[in-house]
Amino acid sequence: MKLTALAVVILALGIVLGLALRHTVFEAEAAQPTQPREDQVTIFAGGVRESVATETHSDWVSLRTPIVALDSSDYPMNAEFSLEAVFQEAAGPDETPTICVRLFDLTSGDAVSGSEVCQEQTVTPLPPTRLRSEPFRLPETQHEYTVQGKVISDGSGSVNAARVIVEWTEEGDSSVAELPPSGGTPPQQSDSTVGTPLPFPASIALGVLIIGAGGLYVAKLRRSEPR
Repeated sequence: MKLTALAVVILALGIVLGLALRHTVFEAEAAQPTQPREDQVTIFAGGVRESVATETHSDWVSLRTPIVALDSSDYPMNAEFSLEAVFQEAAGPDETPTICVRLFDLTSGDAVSGSEVCQEQTVTPLPPTRLRSEPFRLPETQHEYTVQGKVISDGSGSVNAARVIVEWTEEGDSSVAELPPSGGTPPQQSDSTVGTPLPFPASIALGVLIIGAGGLYVAKLRRSEPR
């Protein structure tokens, strides 16, 4: 009777342990490293330079830049956007203006919240300086955008480049794929599926084996104790 009860207890504990092992192995295999991704949507760059002056930009004014169309649904759901601009030195040697740019939504007629980025010139001459705004979100439908500029203090300057940066992360294998030898065929891929749990009977058998071995060890220790 005692042996039957002991066998039932070992079987029950083996099932519990087997399920735990099955879940643990599955989680360990299913965990994938995350890879950062970035896309850059250039609005203007290169030889184009947008002048910003107090006389014409004391308030937000659209710069003479191309219009870009963006749709956040073209990117993963965790994608974040930011506006990056390259500022150039002021026109006058004694000018220390603060120049700001922002992304403007032509479709909705509103400035994009959080896209503003400013450069305060504290030294002369100022080398080209690249700054990036805080991350922001865009609508999940196609909208057209342009860049607006503004001068906060007296002076003038220029913006050499403006682009929208898109950043996101995705799960993927960080290992480098093996390249086939020159003129050869690609190596055969394994049929094993990452994240596949142990078969249920195997996990139960493993749990019973571990519990049973532990029980036998305890029984052996009891027998060796002096009476």
